[in-house]
Amino acid sequence: MALSADQIVRGNWIVRELLAKQKLKDSLELWGDIAGYFGKEEAEQKHIANAFLLACLLDYRRRDDSWAAVSKFLSRYPEFRNDIWRVISETPQQEWKAASKQYNLHWESRPHNRLWPIAVEIVYWFGGDARCIWSDGNAINTLTRLYWIGAGEQISRMIVGALKDCGIVSGKSDPKGDVRVCRVVGRSILGMEIDPTNASKAIRICREIHPTDPWKLDGPHYLLGEICRGHTPDCRNCYLREKCAYYATTIIPGAGDGSRK
Repeated sequence: MALSADQIVRGNWIVRELLAKQKLKDSLELWGDIAGYFGKEEAEQKHIANAFLLACLLDYRRRDDSWAAVSKFLSRYPEFRNDIWRVISETPQQEWKAASKQYNLHWESRPHNRLWPIAVEIVYWFGGDARCIWSDGNAINTLTRLYWIGAGEQISRMIVGALKDCGIVSGKSDPKGDVRVCRVVGRSILGMEIDPTNASKAIRICREIHPTDPWKLDGPHYLLGEICRGHTPDCRNCYLREKCAYYATTIIPGAGDGSRK
């Protein structure tokens, strides 16, 4: 979408504020052990990479227990640890589906079930080693390979962005247009939330206001979503309040809370 001149000015200010608040250390802490897997022994490096990919495919993201479910699973079922994708792919598909509650990787069965066909692709194309997906260090190539294996559009963006944060791949990439990113981008720039089913709209806005690398806006937007909540935004503690279109048009100026006009 094409932003108006006023929206571009607002967006440029917001980008400066977001990037000023962003800290590399905070970004690295979001992604678990993958942030420090360089220098590990070969087998351990492969394990960390595969566990990271498994957690991302389940769409755990940026919570205190981000990797807890995968860590618990690999601890309880050590036969998966050294060759996660091969063991999954060699499990009969119906047997894998039936084990959803037993393995407890996700509270829904669908994310668990989709791991099986992805595992088959990872084994066939990359020998069961997630590192081969990003071995050339190129963000666009990595994104393409993730599409190949069926990771999905938004999760693929998140994985590439995480690898960028950790210095494993480089190049331009997009944010993951999840609920929080859509909400904060839409409210701050347009004055209204963007429906996550139209995530491409939020992504295009990020491209327009920070064309050099839209991904850099992902983490700050996501973290800001903790206070820019769906029904009870905590505007008093939001550092974008000064220029936020939502605050200017929807929230009572000076109220400092989520009160509406």
